[in-house]
Amino acid sequence: MRVEFRLDAIESNMANKADIALLASKDDFTGFVRASGKDVQDLAVTFQKSITDVQKSINEQTWKFVGLAGVLVGLAFTAAKVIN
Repeated sequence: MRVEFRLDAIESNMANKADIALLASKDDFTGFVRASGKDVQDLAVTFQKSITDVQKSINEQTWKFVGLAGVLVGLAFTAAKVIN
């Protein structure tokens, strides 16, 4: 399938300025409670903490992998040296 056909299919499903204006003019959010600045700030802090936790976890796993790879390389070179 050609890229042009894929792009045309994507563009046909995209919202245009009229769709966005229609959504902006609707007042469908009257029943919802608006979040305060503190709520948004708390959410941002929680999100940042979870990102930091994921980064630490990935970092720990990466170092474990690098350490294991180093040990395996050392064993391989030692085995090759003994076999020779």
